[in-house]
Amino acid sequence: MVLALLATMRGGAHDIQQVFARVTLEEDRWEGVVDLDGLMLWEYAQGGVVLEDGSNGWYAGLDASQAEAFMEYVELFWRDRFAMSLDGRECGFEVSLPDPLLLQKDVARSPREPLTVVLRMEGTYAPGGGTLRVAWADTEPPTPETIEPDLAVGVLVPGSNLGTTVVPVEEGQEVEIGEREGAAGDEVTTEEVPASFWQWLRYGFEQILPKGVDHILFILGLFMLAPKWKPLLAQSAAFTVAHSITLAMVVLGVFAAPSQVVEPLIALGIAYVGIENLFLKELKPWRLGLVFGLGLLHGMGFAGGMQELPVPQDQILAPLLGFNLGVEVGQVAVLAGAFALSFWMLAKENIWNKVRLAGSAAIALVGLYWTVTRLMGG
Repeated sequence: MVLALLATMRGGAHDIQQVFARVTLEEDRWEGVVDLDGLMLWEYAQGGVVLEDGSNGWYAGLDASQAEAFMEYVELFWRDRFAMSLDGRECGFEVSLPDPLLLQKDVARSPREPLTVVLRMEGTYAPGGGTLRVAWADTEPPTPETIEPDLAVGVLVPGSNLGTTVVPVEEGQEVEIGEREGAAGDEVTTEEVPASFWQWLRYGFEQILPKGVDHILFILGLFMLAPKWKPLLAQSAAFTVAHSITLAMVVLGVFAAPSQVVEPLIALGIAYVGIENLFLKELKPWRLGLVFGLGLLHGMGFAGGMQELPVPQDQILAPLLGFNLGVEVGQVAVLAGAFALSFWMLAKENIWNKVRLAGSAAIALVGLYWTVTRLMGG
């Protein structure tokens, strides 16, 4: 949902540029990003003093306390004008503003450019459902002295057959922007819980494609050493059995798997597979055991993804089976893609050996990089 509040101030002061309030509606919350004309706000804050110079040099000249006070004014100005409601019940929101000192550094790099203050809103809905509306109050700006700006405000509504339509908003008028389902007092969730086996299978598949970049690299590392279907399916099956065990245990609450421990170990396992590929020319018996052990780690990582959704404890079997099968299908899809992209190279041993070494080295380096960044909390 894109909202644009257009305002034009008449009477000698700085002309207000377009004010864009881009509002995104989620199921239980909403967000907004607003671009505000800094010079217009400064003129308001100074009680209507008009600055002839349209550059942002005035902001660069503020000291730390003045810059901080100006940002406080920006929030006050916006809260005094903008409101979202659900069937007449106001939806509260938090405001985030740019760091005033960092903004001054940006201004110093482009002193002739007009200043735009980017304000961000994060809000929740009032309980229940109904019609969502936004309102722009054409009120006096909060200043020490009385100012009576003449504001002409509108809302841009995209998507019509005639293009973008401007809907005028008079003082105190509300504009409908959408509908929200639910009854008063209903608890709203951010994501629908997969209720069937097939929904859980799809969610497991998505943990590999497209979300599981680290798991994809692990599978490709296995492929690089022995690009043959039979041993790869055996390794994939061992991996699936292993991650199914730890995933079930974590989801059922048998033990906890802190991500700050699990994620670096997963990355280190990926690096190890890549490094081992550099020194081996053929599949060794211990690789199956290694894959099983790393599968236990990956299962703890998958558990974090599965726990993002409420799991019905009285019907745990279908979610676990569907999720794990989805992961296995995702792994086979990655292997199929790898075969499809490299089938012509596999018949040319010299070319494939170079690709295998280069690919394994890249996997090892990425795994080591992830290990370091995850240990550092990145």
